[in-house]
Amino acid sequence: MDNSQDKIMAALSYFALLVLVPFFVAKDKPFVKFHIIQGLNLLIIDTLVGIGARFFRHGIIGMAFGLLGFVLGILSLYGAYLALTGKEQELPIISQIKLITNI
Repeated sequence: MDNSQDKIMAALSYFALLVLVPFFVAKDKPFVKFHIIQGLNLLIIDTLVGIGARFFRHGIIGMAFGLLGFVLGILSLYGAYLALTGKEQELPIISQIKLITNI
């Protein structure tokens, strides 16, 4: 891990469309690239869950989508924490669903 600027860029990767900032500015750095890939996967999964939640607002399925959205929010904060502490650790659940593996 090089410096605090890389950590901040990596942490931005976990906050929805802010992933585009490190993608265009620092994707050539391996530490940041690792977190960009995880952030993009998280963004795609979160978007799909959000779409599902819009269609199933009521009942048990709606509650499941809501709970899943909450868990993804917690994972986003955890990923930012890992980035700010300089760790390259895969996120639980997201690491099992790799939609993007390289950029």
